[in-house]
Amino acid sequence: MTIKPDSAMFQDAVAGAAISLFGVFATWQAMDYQGASGGYPAVLGAILAVLGLIMILRASRRKTAPDRVITTASGKLLIALGLTACYLALVPVLGFYTSGVLLMIAMPVALGMRRAIFSLIAAAAFIAVVWLVFAFLIEKPLPREFFL
Repeated sequence: MTIKPDSAMFQDAVAGAAISLFGVFATWQAMDYQGASGGYPAVLGAILAVLGLIMILRASRRKTAPDRVITTASGKLLIALGLTACYLALVPVLGFYTSGVLLMIAMPVALGMRRAIFSLIAAAAFIAVVWLVFAFLIEKPLPREFFL
């Protein structure tokens, strides 16, 4: 079966290849980490690589797939990309946790969510889990906070 470059199957195959390559790259990079700290990112990278391969396999086995629009909300996509770029720029300046909390509060508000309490709860829970994983499980420090 041939996958046409303009079809949804082609989009899925390309996305699967990109995800798989990113997973392989992440696993390869994690092998340089000292001690057990490379285990967690290596496993995540391997999972990404396998999931990407599954996407490619599913795309190649599909008989037909309806054409689809990549996004129907280009403005919101640009807002999300802009906020993500701001987050990446702020991590070295403010620290991972402060930047992460700001992103998790700003993103939903910028995209139209009006119940701030849910953003605050999600941000607090996410940052707590990330702190536990990085501080205790893999013992890998994240960029320091600006106030420390």
